[in-house]
Amino acid sequence: HTCAVTTAGAAKCWGYNPNGELGDGTTSTRYAPGNVSGLTSGVKFINAGAFHTCAVTTAGGAKCWGRNYEGELGDGTGSTTYVPVNVSGLTSGVKYINAGAYHTCAVTTSGAAKCWGDNYNGDVGDGTGGTQYSPVAVSGMGSGVAGVWGGGNHTCALTTGGVVKCWGANYNGQIGDGTSTDRYTPVTVNLGTITPQPFVSIGGASFYEGDSATHVEHIAVTLSDPSSSTITVGYKVFKGPSDTATPGTDYVAASGTLTFSPTLGGLTPTVALIPITIKGDTTVEANESFTASLTTASGALIGRGSSRGSILNDDAGSGLRLTVGNAGIVEGNSVATVGGSNAVEFHVTLSRPVPSGHANVVVKYTVTGSTATGCTGPGTGCDFIKVTTPVSLTFTPGQNDKAVLVRTFADTTVEPNETFSVNLSGATGGATIMNGVGIGTIINDD
Repeated sequence: HTCAVTTAGAAKCWGYNPNGELGDGTTSTRYAPGNVSGLTSGVKFINAGAFHTCAVTTAGGAKCWGRNYEGELGDGTGSTTYVPVNVSGLTSGVKYINAGAYHTCAVTTSGAAKCWGDNYNGDVGDGTGGTQYSPVAVSGMGSGVAGVWGGGNHTCALTTGGVVKCWGANYNGQIGDGTSTDRYTPVTVNLGTITPQPFVSIGGASFYEGDSATHVEHIAVTLSDPSSSTITVGYKVFKGPSDTATPGTDYVAASGTLTFSPTLGGLTPTVALIPITIKGDTTVEANESFTASLTTASGALIGRGSSRGSILNDDAGSGLRLTVGNAGIVEGNSVATVGGSNAVEFHVTLSRPVPSGHANVVVKYTVTGSTATGCTGPGTGCDFIKVTTPVSLTFTPGQNDKAVLVRTFADTTVEPNETFSVNLSGATGGATIMNGVGIGTIINDD
């Protein structure tokens, strides 16, 4: 049988159903998806086992249904049920669940592994061989668990440190410890030394066109974690199928290579910038677009590989116009260590450079949170450094681009993307704020 979760949070299942594994209150085979009873909304994740099914709700509760001869539903009984029931003691705080053949395991939001069901070969990992009808703690795995997967009669888990541990039946060597001895508690699988690759992602950006000549703007490319090796990334700037800006007239098509090289401390920086040459004019026209994409990566994987840039018309008025662009950054799992810092760069630009002899243009900015949590310094639950006291940016004659760096923090929590903003105010020197809010997105990678 098979199950899915819709974008509206509904659980639907179809296929063979002799044990009620479809959760619709019947034992009838379904040849097309049907609703799971009581789970038409609020479902985050679903997983189908051999003869039972389990789900995690958006509230963090675990529910299971179907065959329960070995306690695989975790409700404290051995009674099969055709509709979802709560897993005993796991009505909240569950991050992930996996249904094996005759047992089930879950990972809590605190990183603990818990299992229940058939335990004849040590499948549950609590050190016993007795069936468990309710969740029990997996021995030695009370924290630091990233995911857990149940097989036919064995189980394996991945720790947040990248270590694989397995337990249960081992008659065919499925535990991977070099023996055929069943293991009733987790043992480490020797995979040798594995160095995970970081990945690079390109952000989006919007720029004001300017009235004359050319000016160089930037699109940020972020590395998920620092590296001790040099990483190179190829890029190109071009007109995509749906773009409206004209290369050579509105901007300069280009290609090149960004290099992340180990610097102070022996690690690479995590932000590099693609230069975008914009050509100004005084024609009143619609906003236009172009495409920037990552073409190659050496020493890293490519995450988000393409984005659309916008060239914003600024010819409906006159004078100097200020704007702040949007920016995105991959959160990172361990910028050196979990809780280590990264930085995302926002560009505050003038529609054209300050003319010679003109007064300096000054604008103030603050950094505030939306769904991301701001704080004044590193701490538990902190996503970025907020700035509540306005800071001044000064443009002198010939300048039209200033960068605002916002420090962000890494973690290993699975969560939605989060946002914050850079806010402009109090412009002086004859400048007008055209776009005063730049949205920053912290991209979850957990």
